[in-house]
Amino acid sequence: RRPGFAWAAAGDRRAPLSALLTARARMTGAAPPEPIWSSRFAGLTVQPRAVVPIVVSEPSVFNFKYSSDVDLKLSITDAKTGEALHDGCAFRQLACGGFRCIGSFETNAEMVNITFESSCSGRAVVDGQVRIEPLSQVRPHDAYQRRLALKAAIDARQQQQRQAARDAADCAAREQHLRTTLLELQQAVEIATQELAENERALASHCEASVTLSEEIEALQRKHERLSPADVEAEVL
Repeated sequence: RRPGFAWAAAGDRRAPLSALLTARARMTGAAPPEPIWSSRFAGLTVQPRAVVPIVVSEPSVFNFKYSSDVDLKLSITDAKTGEALHDGCAFRQLACGGFRCIGSFETNAEMVNITFESSCSGRAVVDGQVRIEPLSQVRPHDAYQRRLALKAAIDARQQQQRQAARDAADCAAREQHLRTTLLELQQAVEIATQELAENERALASHCEASVTLSEEIEALQRKHERLSPADVEAEVL
C-alpha cells in the first residue's frame, strides 16, 4: 500500500460526507505531487458543522486548497490530541458569500480531522472543492523536522523550568527547616544559660557555707590546743 490518506467514514447523518467525499492514495516518486485527498461536493448540508476524519499514513507537509460558494469555515486538527494544524479561513465579516482558502499544514499524526463549520444562520448548502496535496513525498519535509526540533527544544526548556521550580521549592523548604532548627537551638541555649547561672549561684552559696564551716572547725581546733588536760577533763565533766 502506498503512503497517503485513507478515508474514514464520518457517520454524521446531518452531513453525509461519507457518500460525497472520496479518498485518493496515489503518490509518485518523480512526478510532481498529485492531490492525495480531493473531493468535490454539491448540495452538501452543514448544520451547523461536520467533521471528516482522515487517516494519515506518512508524516509530511501538505498543501491545502479550499473553495466554497458560501462562507464555510474549514479547520484541520490532530484527531488524537486536538492540536490545531491549520485554522483554515475565518468567517467573513459580511453576509454569507463564496471564498477560497490556500495554505499548508504539517503533521505526523495518525489521523486528522477536517471540520466544516457554517457561519450562516440555520443550515448551509455548499457547492465546493477541497484539495490536499503533499509538498514532500515519502520522507518528511525539512520544515517538519525543524518543527520537531523546535518542539523538543520547547519541551526541554519547559522541563528545565519545572525542575528549577521544584529546586526552588526544595530550597525554600530546607531554608525554613534550618530557620526552625536555629530558633530551637537559640531557645535551648537560653535555657541552658539560665540553668548555668542558677547552678553558679547555688555553688557560690555552698562555697560560702563550706568556708564558714572550715573557719569554725579551725577555731575549735585552736581552742582545743590551748586547753590543758585538766581543763579538758573539767569541761567534759
